[in-house]
Order: sequence, then structure tokens, then C-alpha cells
Amino acid sequence: MRYLAHEGHVFADGNKRTTFALVQAFLELNGHEIAYISVDAETERAAIMKETAEGKRSLNQVRRWLESVVQKKP
Repeated sequence: MRYLAHEGHVFADGNKRTTFALVQAFLELNGHEIAYISVDAETERAAIMKETAEGKRSLNQVRRWLESVVQKKP
């Protein structure tokens, strides 16, 4: 996630949205999903992706965030 959003920049626009869609697809294929605890999940996700793309989040910070929101699918 961090590489694609921060360093990859494959597209002129939509890198953060594409990265997040890829993360969701990867999790889905591996029996997991993102289960937000926050009431305003979309704002939280947007902030995380923006900070990640700007290089303001380290690999460990991204990992810890994902660990806090990812759960095994029922």
C-alpha cells in the first residue's frame, strides 16, 4: 500500500483510490476485509491514504493501521 501510494504513482490521477481498491481486492482474495470502527470511515480512509501518499506515514504506521482495521471475513 505504501509503495503504490507514495512511490509508485503509476497514473496521473487516482493513485490513492487505485491503491486502496487493490488493497481491498488483496484482502478479499485472502479471506479478510476492512472493518472500520470509526463512524466516519470514509474520512479516516481518505486521511490515511493522503498521509501515506505524501510520505507522512512510515511502513510500520501503515502496517499498524491495517492491523487495526482488517479482520477475517465471517
